[in-house]
Amino acid sequence: VCTRPGGTANGLGLSIEATDRYINQLEQFFTILPDSLHVFQIWRSLVVAHSVRGAKVHDTRLVAMMRANDIPKIVTFNVADFTRFSEIESLHPKNVI
Repeated sequence: VCTRPGGTANGLGLSIEATDRYINQLEQFFTILPDSLHVFQIWRSLVVAHSVRGAKVHDTRLVAMMRANDIPKIVTFNVADFTRFSEIESLHPKNVI
């Protein structure tokens, strides 16, 4: 998202260097979760249960990681991409206080 062009691509249009600096700052506030076989199993069941195809499987991977770690909400610019998943709540950044 950081390096993706802005506008219709929903990106921030940052350079690799700016993205690296941004991620270094974000890492101070967030815990990086490990991937696991359990996440994979949840992801696979979600893909089948929700008939997920194409690039949407990447969003499904995030939902699987959330479910495996009891994370109920995601903040995203693409709220509509997560509406199929009743297991989580998706929030647009402008709606987060």
